[in-house]
Amino acid sequence: MKKLIIILFLILRINGFGQSDSPVGEWIMIEHLVPNEFNNETNDWSEKNIYNNEFKNIMVFYKSGSFKQEIGDSVVIGNWKLSANGKKLSIIFDSDKWNAKFKKRIDFNKPILKGENLNLKYTLKRYGKYSGTSKFVRLNN
Repeated sequence: MKKLIIILFLILRINGFGQSDSPVGEWIMIEHLVPNEFNNETNDWSEKNIYNNEFKNIMVFYKSGSFKQEIGDSVVIGNWKLSANGKKLSIIFDSDKWNAKFKKRIDFNKPILKGENLNLKYTLKRYGKYSGTSKFVRLNN
């Protein structure tokens, strides 16, 4: 009976039912947070969401370990891998050998927060810097 349960568990994970353990699928950006105002009392910056759906920012993680990110009209490809018992995500971009490492453990049922520098024009032109944190949610649960 114990072997049957283990085999069933492995089959379900291979077929994509273990999505909390894997980033496989499409993720779309819903927010891009940039520093807004410095709060002297908390000694920290407040953040403001400047994303207004003028362009799409989509990350696609494939089962093969390949990765694609579409930001507006540009496409960046690379590879991804998990380490530390499958909870720490690394993305290696082929185009310029730059990589993104998520040092904290990730629950893939929750949004992924990724630091990005988006060099795109926003309608809200008062923001001169677009470096901030992008918030992605999974499209295909």
